[in-house]
This record gives sequence, C-alpha cells and structure tokens, in this order.
Amino acid sequence: MDKMPTHDANTANTANTAAASPASVYAGWEEDRRLLIATIAELSDAELALRAAPHLRTVGHLAAHIVAARARMIHWILGEGATAEATAEAAAEAAEGPEVASDETAAGGSVRAAAGGDDLDALTVWDGFDRPAPLTIRPAAELVLGLEATGRAVQQALTRWTLGDLAQIVEWRVGDEVYSSTRQRMIWNLIRHDYFHHGELALTLGVHGLAAAAF
Repeated sequence: MDKMPTHDANTANTANTAAASPASVYAGWEEDRRLLIATIAELSDAELALRAAPHLRTVGHLAAHIVAARARMIHWILGEGATAEATAEAAAEAAEGPEVASDETAAGGSVRAAAGGDDLDALTVWDGFDRPAPLTIRPAAELVLGLEATGRAVQQALTRWTLGDLAQIVEWRVGDEVYSSTRQRMIWNLIRHDYFHHGELALTLGVHGLAAAAF
C-alpha cells in the first residue's frame, strides 16, 4: 500500500511551487508574441493601412494599440520597466489624462528601445490612450520595436517573479478612483487583450487576402 505524503513532502511541494517561474507557465504566450512580430515585420505601409471595415482600426493601429495597452499595464500599473519614482510620475500623469505623443517623441522612444533602453512611457500613448487613434500609421520597423520592448518587459517580469508573487495586490489611481488587482489578474488581462486584438488583426489581413500567423 502506498504511503500517504508526509507533511515534509507537502511543504517541499508548496515551496517548489512558490519558487517556480511564471515564465514557464506562460511560455506559449511568449512564442505567440514572436509570431505577431514576424507578421508585422513583413507588412508594407499600404498593408498596415488596411481595415476590415471603415469604422474599425487599421492593421497598424491595432499593432500600436497592443503595444500601448501592454505598456500601460506592465509599466504604469505593475511598475515594471522603470524605477519606482518614474512609475509614480507616470501614474500621476495617467490620472490627469496624458496627451498623445508627437511623432518625434514616439520615434525617440523607439530609438531608445532599439538601443536597449526601453522607454515604456513613450509607448503608453501610441494609440492615443483610448481616444480615437491618430491618423499617422507607424511603419512596420517601428511597430516591431514597440512590440519587442513591451514583450521584453513582460518576459523579464514573469522570469523574475515566482508563482507566489502573482498573488500580490497592486493598486493604481485613475482620476479620483483607486483600483486594485492581483498581479495574476493583470497578467490575464494582458493575455486576453493580446489575443483579442491578435484575432482582429488576423481577420483584417485575411479579409484582404493576406496571411497571418495562426495563433
């Protein structure tokens, strides 16, 4: 007859779970982020301007929105990719309603991303911060840099955290309202948001006879 697990064995299993990296749990997401980058990298300016319908976002705006939403969640809310002071300043600006970055400012953020010094603040407003998308459609190379920078910030956090860290509560303010959530919930929000717009982007390309990665 098999022996029941001892208390020491249960304790060891709990400790191993707490020390495990969320990066291994979400490994499939990292691969799909790479597939999205590969899709965007091959698109021309004309293809990035395509829409599934007149009232919907262009392919380029969808990619920019994915970048901006990731940056807001991982940087402003979860505090990754910057010092605590920089994150606090970004959160305060978000509460006031940040303005859309100029092309010059946004391009500067992309240059810093390429150099390895990711400027996630510049990326947070690539989509107009949930206002109507700006008319300018960023070129594929710039979108790729934004996707790489935000994906890198996500992956670094998941690699550094343990599974136990996912239960940590984070708080953020929007105007006079204070919100709270666990890291786990915010990561799920990021995943759902990514895949929702991955699907929208793939549909848009498919409508126009263009291939997209099968996520």
